[in-house]
Amino acid sequence: MRTFFITLALMGMGCSDYDLNHGNDKKNGPDDDKPGEVDGPQPDIKVEPSTVTFGWLMLDCPGDPQQITVSNVGDEPLTVDSASIAGTGSSTFSLSGEVRDLDPGESFQLTVDFAPAAYMDYDVDVVIVSNDPDEPESTVDAIGHGSENSMYEEYFKQPDVHAMDVLWVVDNSGSMSGVVDLLGERFESFLTSFDSMGIDYQIGVVSTDMETADHRGMLRGTDKVISPSDPDPVATFVANTALGTGGSANEQGTDAAYAALTDPLISGDNAGLIREDAMLAVVVISDEDDSSSINTSTFSSWLNGYKGDPAKTSFSGIIGDPDNWPIGCTGSGFPPVTAVAGVQYEKVINSTGGSWQSICDKDFDKMLSYLAYGSSGLVFDFPLSKKPTSVFDITVEVDGVDIPRSMSSGWTYDPALNTIHFHYSVIPGPESVVHIVYPVEGDC
Repeated sequence: MRTFFITLALMGMGCSDYDLNHGNDKKNGPDDDKPGEVDGPQPDIKVEPSTVTFGWLMLDCPGDPQQITVSNVGDEPLTVDSASIAGTGSSTFSLSGEVRDLDPGESFQLTVDFAPAAYMDYDVDVVIVSNDPDEPESTVDAIGHGSENSMYEEYFKQPDVHAMDVLWVVDNSGSMSGVVDLLGERFESFLTSFDSMGIDYQIGVVSTDMETADHRGMLRGTDKVISPSDPDPVATFVANTALGTGGSANEQGTDAAYAALTDPLISGDNAGLIREDAMLAVVVISDEDDSSSINTSTFSSWLNGYKGDPAKTSFSGIIGDPDNWPIGCTGSGFPPVTAVAGVQYEKVINSTGGSWQSICDKDFDKMLSYLAYGSSGLVFDFPLSKKPTSVFDITVEVDGVDIPRSMSSGWTYDPALNTIHFHYSVIPGPESVVHIVYPVEGDC
């Protein structure tokens, strides 16, 4: 479910040497059309990505071809008149592909190629002319560099997250009292992370108990939906999670989540938790694995489709380490925690793009901060397309600001996964652009 947008870019400068023209000679829309003044059905062009990059290449060495997709997301036919490359140095770029008219819902692809001819930076525009009344010219930034050494650069963009609805599923069995107390004491870290990202949240709490009549997916507490407008959201959460220790030992976390988010509860006792324009995160905390009746793949498919877009929903957990079956973990802090591996929960987490933290981790503040970022859809692990030849020459920027390589306040590189990992104090916020440059083997 959790997705993030990756834009591979190229750097350079450019003048229009390459021009793909449509076979007919149709003109753009009426001359008196002005942006924002067209009413009724109309074509609507969408061009992705907004930037393509080839990185640093040795002279005359071609980079990997980059794809541009042109789509008509409007409700009238789109006439695409031409696609061309404009800017100083554009002769080092080439553009190929068929330019054609698009009915609503149709698309075509263009391919951009680049080979530097000089030791310089190139930055050109791919210009697409159409009859879209609001955007008659669409541009894609094409970037590349001529260099003595091969470097590769990648751009990533965090999703736009403004509103989050969060359903906490809390294990209220006998072994959980100390852990739930600690969750309440440290819960401010979860809300602080949302506040720092400017996310408008709503939070509800249910238990894993599906056998007691007044539980079974019903939101707990007097103030069932917690929001930033509450006088003391943390105190309300603590009160709502004070479920006692008499809950069923047959913990059914996904069954409880399903019941909470479907009728009759979601339009009855649980009404008001889910907002149409908000993302949805389900977070379970349990020292046992899931014993629900619903199949993990069935639940995952249902949750991924709950909002019509898997990117808008996730399932995360504070659970026993799933890769250490059967005893997931044993904590060294207070209260001491021994947890069964959350294998079933991990299947749902992986299928819905969520994240998990160890319930045995005594650093609840850090754990809850990570969980807030992960459940919101923000990414802190960025996979690289190529293998760096030197970790020391990797540079990372977020919105143009250099981020240091640091385990406490920056990023680190995981060679096994070939990823750049951001540590929680510098995880890029909503809509942030991450720019990573690193050396690669020269193959030309």
